[in-house]
Amino acid sequence: MVQFLINNGSNKNLISVIVPVYNVELLLDRCVSSITNQTFTNLEIILVDDGSTDGSGMICDLWSDKDTRVKVIHKKNGGLASARNAGLVLASGNYISFVDSDDWISPEMLRILYEKINLNNADIAVCNYYVAKSECEYYAGQLFKDRIYEGYQALKQAMIDNLPHTVWCKLVQRQVLENEDKQLDAFFIEQRYEDTCYSLREYFKAKKIVVTSERLYYYYSNSDSITSVPKDSDFIDIENNILYVSKYLSMVVPKEIFDCFAVITLIFMLQLSFTKGDDYRSRIITHRINEKIKKLPMNVILKSKAWKRLIIAKLHLIHFFFKIRYRN
Repeated sequence: MVQFLINNGSNKNLISVIVPVYNVELLLDRCVSSITNQTFTNLEIILVDDGSTDGSGMICDLWSDKDTRVKVIHKKNGGLASARNAGLVLASGNYISFVDSDDWISPEMLRILYEKINLNNADIAVCNYYVAKSECEYYAGQLFKDRIYEGYQALKQAMIDNLPHTVWCKLVQRQVLENEDKQLDAFFIEQRYEDTCYSLREYFKAKKIVVTSERLYYYYSNSDSITSVPKDSDFIDIENNILYVSKYLSMVVPKEIFDCFAVITLIFMLQLSFTKGDDYRSRIITHRINEKIKKLPMNVILKSKAWKRLIIAKLHLIHFFFKIRYRN
């Protein structure tokens, strides 16, 4: 067993890394080894086995036997948000990071993000990422430039797609996630795409956020993943995200910013409906997007990355209408 001296008297410098695990026995070692091999070693690595039916749970236990920093939770299957919540309950570090069990991270990621937070007196550090199909095949994901945001700047930038809506590729100070009872904020467990609400809530509560353009996270893109297959409930969950953001953030976010967020989210819904082959739903969403765009100031679109998605959506629309015309 590899033993590490963890400075957790006050947990001041301890980073808790939460990894939700479900049926990833072929990929889990790659993920965990990328965390245990970090140059920043003062870690608490929490593997949450969410009722895996393959050998993932056993692999978690083997890692716990090999490395004293690894803690394992075995629980009944409850989904990604439920697993993350279980990890948050156990987390004792002053910094929190999430890594998905089929992804992996650069050896320098946590050290760089930790230094960014402390050098800039920031609450959250965000890095860029690669989209990977394998360890040898990957490409650059969306680019977020080197920048420091204060107040509600980061929240507004996230809502116009200039900051990630994911909980991975970040390091967050514990105080940002704590509620009034000093408990860590929980994820919504009854819907997918819960990352968006959780991330926007982080940006809302943070006083300063630092972004590095360095690509330190490897997001594994798996076409067979459950999140890659659209369901009818996805549309309801995405609508609920828009509703939640509207209620939670309407007091601090200008209307045009929220409208831009709504357009971006609706475009995502439109792309899902194309994937699903749902022509009727596509018509409805298309109408809603057009109505939103009419009300949206062009300067807001141009300042965001939404215009790129609009072009993609228009191409989808052309394909959609040709498909309908050909059928008729």
